[in-house]
Amino acid sequence: MLIDSFGLEGVSRTNSIFNIQPDDPKFITDPKLLSINAHYLRSMRLDALLPMVKEQLSLSDLWNPAFETDKRRWFDETVELIRGRFQRLTDFTSYGRPYFSDRFALEAGAVEKNLLEEGRFPIWLPELADCLAALRPFDQNSLETALGAFMKEQGFKPGKVINAVRTAITGQSVGPEFLQVLLCLGQAGVVERLRQCAGSLIQH
Repeated sequence: MLIDSFGLEGVSRTNSIFNIQPDDPKFITDPKLLSINAHYLRSMRLDALLPMVKEQLSLSDLWNPAFETDKRRWFDETVELIRGRFQRLTDFTSYGRPYFSDRFALEAGAVEKNLLEEGRFPIWLPELADCLAALRPFDQNSLETALGAFMKEQGFKPGKVINAVRTAITGQSVGPEFLQVLLCLGQAGVVERLRQCAGSLIQH
C-alpha cells in the first residue's frame, strides 16, 4: 500500500513561498494562485461561468437585462472572447468594463504609448471613423479591406493604427484579437468612441 511507503524523511523542511504584491492590482495574491485561477476561467464550461460574470456585473451596476434576452448571444460571445486574458472574476468588471459600458477610463500608460502624437490625439482618427462608419457590411472581410487600404493610403504600419484604435475604443494597450474586438463592440460603438477621441483632439 502507498501509505506503507510514505515517510517523513522525504518531506522538505523548506518553508513554502507565498508572494503578495499589494501595490500591483494584478498580483494581489501569489502569482501561482492567480495562474491556477486564470486556468479555470479559461477552461471551465461557459454556461457555468456566465452566472458568475452576471453576478460581478450586477455588483458593479454593469448588468443589462438584455444580456439574457435580445443580447444573449452577444453576451455569451463577449465573455468567451475576453475570459482568456483574465485571472479573477473581478477582472470582468475592471479590465472588461469597456466591453459592457461606454463609461471607462483610458489607461495613462496606454494613451502615452499608443495614442498621443506630439502630445495630442492623432488627427487621422476622424477620417478613420468616417471610413468605418461607411462600411457595409461591418464584418471581418470588410474591416480587413478597409483598414488595409487606410493604412496604405496614410503610409502607416499596422501596429500604429491597431494600437491607437485599441486604446481609443477600450482604453487599454492589450486585449483579444483586434478585429474580434471591433466586431464585439460593433460598428456604432467603434465609430462613436473614435469620434470621442477626435473630440478630445479638438478640445486640446
